Amino acid sequence: MKAMGDYVTYPDPTVLEIYRDLPGPIERVWEYLTKSELRQKWLCAGAVSPNVGGEIVFDFDHSRLS
Repeated sequence: MKAMGDYVTYPDPTVLEIYRDLPGPIERVWEYLTKSELRQKWLCAGAVSPNVGGEIVFDFDHSRLS
């Protein structure tokens, strides 16, 4: 098992990069990452700006996770 440091990098003070292999076709994975109503089923709700460098807000409510 890898340590958290193997998956996360901080290339700049305003950037967090997380590397994970997620199962499924890239189109479905992208939908589940960018659409709050899908993402909240397995990770968290919150808005994702569709623009490069846009804001991402994650709202973690662990009692709602499946």
